[in-house]
Amino acid sequence: MTRLLTFSASLFIVLISHGQHGRFFYGLQASPDLAYRSLELVDRNPSSEVIIDAMNRLHLPRLGYTASLVAGYELSERWTLEAGAGYALHGWGWDLSQLTFGDQIDPRRGFVYNSNDVTGSIQQEFHYLNVPVRTTLTLGKGRLRSISSVGASAGILLKANSVTIANGDRNVVELDSYDTFNIFPMISSGLTYAMGERGALRLEPTFRFGALKLREDPIVERLWSAGLQLGYFRYL
Repeated sequence: MTRLLTFSASLFIVLISHGQHGRFFYGLQASPDLAYRSLELVDRNPSSEVIIDAMNRLHLPRLGYTASLVAGYELSERWTLEAGAGYALHGWGWDLSQLTFGDQIDPRRGFVYNSNDVTGSIQQEFHYLNVPVRTTLTLGKGRLRSISSVGASAGILLKANSVTIANGDRNVVELDSYDTFNIFPMISSGLTYAMGERGALRLEPTFRFGALKLREDPIVERLWSAGLQLGYFRYL
């Protein structure tokens, strides 16, 4: 983590120092994301496989988002280097309607209640401070061009919550058993549109995947997200 942060800081210094040549740019990018997780068995056994089947049946993707301030430097007409800092929300959800609790009996009147009528969800939230570094390739002529990128983002976990919303009630439990550092390799491919001499608007479908597991566990969880990233950049 220290090496990646040092590299990002060094890249910022290089970008700023070369800004006087007119190839420095900065901007803001953000995306709504479809956030979820993958599961991986550390020790394969019948009980673990049953648990994974149940988790895949109960878990659902959730809405996440990513936003970053970015600075970049044009290496050439096609290639750029970019680095930034921002925030990301990852996670997944649970479908409470699929859980079975069994009937309950009122001890005073003897009535039987169906306790399966639970509406709502449980949302697992992972809030990260992100430090993205990537290189982009721009192809084509004219104002509208294609742009693709590859890179990675260092993720520092700020907090993890489990938010239960059931029958109109909301309860938040803070989780502290997860690793605080992750790396998210990312790729994107989309369009960039030049707005005058100094502005550019980008639209990039982007995929991010957590390279590191969330914690030591017999069933390993890895975060991922797919989103439509919109960015505006200003050239100096």
